[in-house]
Amino acid sequence: MRIRFELTPEDLAAYSLHYAKHSPEWRRQMRLQVYGVALAIGLSTYLHAIPRGWKWVAVGAVVLVGWVALAPRLSWSWYARHARRLYGENWRPGTPATHELELTGEALVGTFSNGRIATKYEEIVRVEEAGGYAFVGLNGLQAHIIPIGRLVEGDGEAFLRELKTRLGKAR
Repeated sequence: MRIRFELTPEDLAAYSLHYAKHSPEWRRQMRLQVYGVALAIGLSTYLHAIPRGWKWVAVGAVVLVGWVALAPRLSWSWYARHARRLYGENWRPGTPATHELELTGEALVGTFSNGRIATKYEEIVRVEEAGGYAFVGLNGLQAHIIPIGRLVEGDGEAFLRELKTRLGKAR
């Protein structure tokens, strides 16, 4: 079974964002950032309220709630914009980005414009679907990015079902 697709900088940015949102380390860093700053805002509000009056508590509470509510969204949008820019500036228009994935008897074989890689089924870390993409994790940082809705050749849903079946048998 085989599928063929084209990748764009947007696809690479989508994987980076998906990886960041689902990585325990990234989530820990986000919590530390949001709640660390929230603690600083709360403490400074309290210290300002003592000599200047308690009306500053209301101002601090509004700032604090606004920070906790908006900071994660702003951070993720900044990260997504940064990833798109990073991949976009290193992408040459017209660069062949055709990828082909094939399920063979013993491995998932990827053929790209610059080479070929075969990964045994038992070495595949995970298969995740999100936002119109499938991510076939090869290790902690590398994955095959499959834009399900933009396949040039093959049936993406059938490919993923067969891949998951073979992964189940290999483990």
